[in-house]
Parts: sequence; C-alpha cells; structure tokens
Amino acid sequence: MKKKFFTQLKQMNLKSTDKLLMHASMKAIGGDADTVIDTLVEYFNEGLFMMPAHTWKTINRENNHFDPKTEQACVGILSNVFLRHPKSIRTLHPTHSLVMSGKINPEWITAEARFHTPTPKEGLYGKLAEMDGYILLVGVGFERNTVIHAIEESMDIPNRFAKEPFKVTIQNGDEVIESFMYKHENLEFPHLSENFYRVLPSLDKLNLIEYHTLGNALVMKMRAKDLFNTIEYWLKKYPLLFDSNLPIENDLF
Repeated sequence: MKKKFFTQLKQMNLKSTDKLLMHASMKAIGGDADTVIDTLVEYFNEGLFMMPAHTWKTINRENNHFDPKTEQACVGILSNVFLRHPKSIRTLHPTHSLVMSGKINPEWITAEARFHTPTPKEGLYGKLAEMDGYILLVGVGFERNTVIHAIEESMDIPNRFAKEPFKVTIQNGDEVIESFMYKHENLEFPHLSENFYRVLPSLDKLNLIEYHTLGNALVMKMRAKDLFNTIEYWLKKYPLLFDSNLPIENDLF
C-alpha cells in the first residue's frame, strides 16, 4: 500500500520538499489509517505536511480550555491518527489548530495562540500562499477548503464572526495562556463553507484544479497562491460571493 501511495503522490508531481495542507476522508482513501499517515510523513520529510486538527465543535464558552496534547480533533480519523504520530506537532490555535510534520518553524506553533479569529491572514492558513504550498482535498468536497475562510478574513468580508468573543485558555506545557476567540458565524448560512462550491466551475475552467487519485479517493490539487489570487480578485468584485447557495449562472472572469 505504501508503494502505491508513493507512486500516486509522484504522479501528482509532488516533491518531498513541497509544503502541503491536506483535508481527507479515510473512508474514501481506503486501507489503514496508520499506513496513510506514515506514508505522507515519510514522503514529505524534507518539506511540510499539514492537516487540520480543528476543535471548533468542542471548544466553546462552556468548555473553554484547549490542551493540544489531549483534545481530540473533530475533523476525522486521519487527523487524530496524525496527532498520535511521533513526528507530528500541533499548533496552539484553540479552535482551528493544525497538526504537522517535516521542516517546522517552532514559531509557527506558539504564534497560533495569539490569534482571536479562526483563520487569520497572519496564521498558517493565510501563510500557505506565501509558502508556495499546495492544498489537497482527498475524498472530500470543496466545502472542506478552509483556506477560503482565510482569504475572506484577509479581505475583511462582513458577517463572518460572532459579535461577542468567548474567553479561552490554552495549555502550553506548564504554561496556561489566557485569550479569547471569535467563532465563525453567519446567521443566514450557519455552515457558510457549503457555499464554497459556487466557484468550483470557474476554477475548473481556469485549470486551477488538478484531479488525481490517492488510494481509492478522488483528489483535488490546488496551488494555494493561485487560489488566493483568484478568489481575492473575485471577492473584490463580489464581496458577498459566498453569501448565496445558488449556482453562478455565468463565469466569474
């Protein structure tokens, strides 16, 4: 299975030095979760391999202490298997942490504790384009493309956060960091990311998405820089682009 994964990653023109953010469904990939994570950690050992380890379902006003060593991720089995991997490390963002391996800057880990929104442009989601990294959606829909939240944050799109923050504490070894968080909130669309699919046809026509396979799963591969630049351009023209769940009748370009 590992040999097959290596072959498929090479077919995607991904190198060991590349920086990669992957959202994935273990059910869609098939096989054994430990093997999948071991393979990806090994393959990108000279680069950076990241997955979301979000806790937005569990960290809230009532349960407001985030311990990165013990808090389970709410985004699937693979993220939780990755969290247990001996070569992985988790950022200190209380609701939108990332788990990663490879060439890691220690500042990335602690810096995430300073932010008060889910995906700020100064954070790793926002920096992925600067890193010239890639996004892989593996067996999941376009609504899982969390980077789009970061693009909207960088553009200050209105009606994206709760009006009031909640207090949160973050465990960092023996230190406890006191902070606060604004959660994503849109009253009309509680799950606004479900509207991200609206731009998919236009991205396809621009050839900004490559389609591949990992295991048994369909893969959408995107260069983060291209995604950022394109969606920023569209949001300048249509700031409320994702405030609708209706298909776009015409191309955006």
